Amino acid sequence: MILPRTTTDLPSQRAALALLDETARAVKVMKASWLQVAKNLQRIREHQLWRFARPPCENFEGYVYGVLQIPPGVSRRMLAAVSYTELRRPQLLDDYEAGKTDVHVPSYDVVNQLRRAEKSFEGQEESFRELESRVFDEGVGRVALKRDIEERLGEEANEPAARAPDMRHVLDQLATIDGILQELKTSKESRQLLARLVESLRGEKTAAG
Repeated sequence: MILPRTTTDLPSQRAALALLDETARAVKVMKASWLQVAKNLQRIREHQLWRFARPPCENFEGYVYGVLQIPPGVSRRMLAAVSYTELRRPQLLDDYEAGKTDVHVPSYDVVNQLRRAEKSFEGQEESFRELESRVFDEGVGRVALKRDIEERLGEEANEPAARAPDMRHVLDQLATIDGILQELKTSKESRQLLARLVESLRGEKTAAG
């Protein structure tokens, strides 16, 4: 079952039960399907679908840990990674949801490693985009990415790099903020406001070419 990108439509109880079952099955092969698990968890958390779980759960965290047996830290990293991917590589999600077989999905740990490193590359956006390409296009692993980050920062840390902000930079920063908001478990309303801002800015960026 391929879910739509939007999470605004509240599923029926039948659809919710199907989603819960699908998520439980996907967790068994999480290494290959963390992206689907994370997308499902987004909807389950937003619409409180864990209320339909069996055995019963008191909250989202209880569902994730008690039913799916996913450690809370893992679920937070997956949710942060999928949010970051939505903002940085929306085409990857489009291709994945369309069922394309040649889509490379980096591990959520590597995506988060990239996300956390972003703030250290302020003023060095071109170098960071090269790192981003290594993660999403080349499939670099955690060890190689860590080494690349350290080498780039070591070479460029003392170089003055003043660059006028552009729309992509703003969207990049909002992606980082969204990941932080997820980790802080802020309200659904707050994250929806941020999502609407991002969509509006994306539209302006597209219109501006």
